Amino acid sequence: MIAAVTGLAACSSDDNGSGNTANGSGAPEIVVGNIGTYTGPTASSQAQAQDMAKAWASWVNAHGGINGRRVKLIVMDDGGNATTALSQVKKLVEQEHVVAIIGNHSNSDVNWASYISGTDVPVIGGTSLDLPFVTNASFFPVGPSVIAGLYGVLQIAKSTGPKMGLLYCAEAPQCASAVPLYSTLARALDLSIPYNAKVAASAPDYTSQCQGLKEAGVQSVSVLAPSDTVVRVHRACADQGINVPEVAQDGTVTTTWLKEPSLNGMRAVGYVAPFYDRSIPATQEFHDAIQQYAPGIEAVLSEQSADVWASGKLFEAAVRAAPAGDLTAAAVKKGLYNLRDETLGGFTAPLNFVEGKPTSIKCWFTLGIEDGRFVGPKGLETECAPASVVDPVVATLG
Repeated sequence: MIAAVTGLAACSSDDNGSGNTANGSGAPEIVVGNIGTYTGPTASSQAQAQDMAKAWASWVNAHGGINGRRVKLIVMDDGGNATTALSQVKKLVEQEHVVAIIGNHSNSDVNWASYISGTDVPVIGGTSLDLPFVTNASFFPVGPSVIAGLYGVLQIAKSTGPKMGLLYCAEAPQCASAVPLYSTLARALDLSIPYNAKVAASAPDYTSQCQGLKEAGVQSVSVLAPSDTVVRVHRACADQGINVPEVAQDGTVTTTWLKEPSLNGMRAVGYVAPFYDRSIPATQEFHDAIQQYAPGIEAVLSEQSADVWASGKLFEAAVRAAPAGDLTAAAVKKGLYNLRDETLGGFTAPLNFVEGKPTSIKCWFTLGIEDGRFVGPKGLETECAPASVVDPVVATLG
């Protein structure tokens, strides 16, 4: 939803090793793709995802591959251009013959979702708040749907008071389209949203929005915008003596937020295990891979990296659960359907997929900032939105 509609398009590839065999065994490589909006207005939230995808592939290959086969990863940057995105996805499928697209961070996925549905190629993980992850059976999320995620934001907001403000990015219509979804779900929680307004990343100041929040008397605000815009909005409000706690959505929180005093007390919905966690082997492995293959992203680490890692781990699980024989895209899908309550070692809420049906995951993690450090109010315990609230709204999206 934090999508960009303009930007420069570019693409790159990383085969994470030369040749087309695995470990000298003669086994063919497993070719997978990744696509994201890695340049343009939303790059502050998403650019690191491509580095994490490459780190995952390097880590897998350094640890024997998957079933003894190396992974060849091809990364595409659509630059926020819908036409470019469709062309790149077609290239991945028709020319590169990928068996899956992992860690999808394309803000234009709604424009190529129907194309991918006509192929056997699954889209495994990425930004699960994107609509195709809850409306398209070819998309396999690693986290809750956009509806469940919004419900989580509103539930957190309600714990601070009955009024929440909503600010949303001016760069893309997808942001504005979230407003009625927030309003619908807020009514189910007896929460009001008395003030909502656009915020542009290029705006010189946010005086009017900050004053609007103050006049509405809100006890919390959710800024649905790229990470650096969220920081600038809260800093601007603090400069005016207006301090409204942030309740953040998936993917906007980064390590840089720890240095911004106005974000102290922030709470957020995490779609996978909090990116700063190291308390279990699954999350420690994630950090080990970063330190070895992508140390440059540690200073700006966010959930964008964590969901890409989860996407790769889900792909690994699917390959291992796939039927014997040739590893085709259709076989990878069979592997996904064979998984039961898969948590990837505690990195996600339980994942289950039903053949031919979109997936609606309803559970999330909670994270926050207190005194300049990240906190997990509930540790790695997840909370879930009620099906009676979420499912009717999801039904309207298809």
